[in-house]
Amino acid sequence: MPRPAPWILAACIFFAPMLTATWVETRYAGEVVKAAASLVRGDDASDQPPPWSPFAYEREGCGGYHVQHTAFWNASRQEAASMVGKKPSPFACRVQKWPASIVKAVARLDHSKRFRFMFSGGLCRGYREDLLVKIQRRKWVCEPTDHHLPILPRGTTGPHFLTFHCHVFCVMLWVYEFFTLAQHHVCMSQVLDFVKDHFRDDDYLQFSDMGANYTRMGSFDKTVPGVAGRSTMEAKVYFDADYWQTLAWSNFTLCPGGDSAWSLRFFEAILAGSIPVIHNVEQDFSCTSVEEKSIGYKFYTLKDVHDISGLEYRADWAAHNQKLFRR
Repeated sequence: MPRPAPWILAACIFFAPMLTATWVETRYAGEVVKAAASLVRGDDASDQPPPWSPFAYEREGCGGYHVQHTAFWNASRQEAASMVGKKPSPFACRVQKWPASIVKAVARLDHSKRFRFMFSGGLCRGYREDLLVKIQRRKWVCEPTDHHLPILPRGTTGPHFLTFHCHVFCVMLWVYEFFTLAQHHVCMSQVLDFVKDHFRDDDYLQFSDMGANYTRMGSFDKTVPGVAGRSTMEAKVYFDADYWQTLAWSNFTLCPGGDSAWSLRFFEAILAGSIPVIHNVEQDFSCTSVEEKSIGYKFYTLKDVHDISGLEYRADWAAHNQKLFRR
């Protein structure tokens, strides 16, 4: 029997650990997802998932990538008589669709500009490290599938989310990514660093998850220590008039990625006529769908802005974004 060529043996020795590790990672992650799905659906015999579960959305014919996306889509269908009994197109399922009642309410707000930068929300608090399986991604090499599974038990800000990034053929990539303590610190530090370096009297800041001992950072800081804001994980349509009015008054809105590499605030800013500002696309906009990325929204990334004082509010960008979002 002829011996295999030396290069074949060398290739097997070189690639075997990688392929074995990938198989183990994929197999383990698959078991985690099965367990998560079982928890989400409950231990009883009922096949009806909780109302905030993505499984509830899939029964309607779409696969939303956030519980709020689910709630908004369902409300949009209920308000649009033309959609009753019809199945949305695959493209429509994978992009943001908000109820006409919210779109009209935002349009009626005062859109004169009072603030330069605005950030209102939490700093990714409420995630307990001991409840998370620490599986880290190596690098972004695959398109996300926009599918999130809540992992019980619920934390102070809602269910913990598992992001399903890639199906197959992603060599040397961990298949699943959990929100980890490391990401938590990155999210916190970037917002805080930007606020400390650039916020001034004509900016607006309001954290929604600070304890009673929190000290305000300046005249721009409207945080109420010890008062928690509403959870963004709630699967229902909610219109906070004060929050939306502040968005509409702001030239720019900081939109860092939250529990995953995107933020609902990005789309809220667009609808309100404020220009989103993110750190970079990979970290803050990569977990939206391929369809969402193809729409062509205009936004700023901090790595492209060398002089914050020269950042220009583009009314044409705001109008462009609103037109695309509403169509």
